[in-house]
Amino acid sequence: LSNPVVEVALSHLTESVNLGTGLGHPSDKEHAIEMFKALKVAGEDFDPAEIRAWSAANGWDADHADDLADLASRIRQGRVVQSKGHRPMPADAVERWRAEASDS
Repeated sequence: LSNPVVEVALSHLTESVNLGTGLGHPSDKEHAIEMFKALKVAGEDFDPAEIRAWSAANGWDADHADDLADLASRIRQGRVVQSKGHRPMPADAVERWRAEASDS
């Protein structure tokens, strides 16, 4: 990925979701939505095509990688993506991802 902060965020997402169902479980989808929204608000750019390739290479089923890239695309474009807010991202999440990326 061209943005190491996004790679760290995706690594954490990948560790927390059920890769067998991808974003099929509401809490996993919620986590992905909140992650992409936090990255966007913080000014961290992400490329949906890169996200698709990275996720497919890191344990995501091809269809689930497509779903993740589609979600990233919609959020990047500023389209409305429904979120129930049950799993809000910690306020310092992006700062922690930035710190982890700079340590790598």
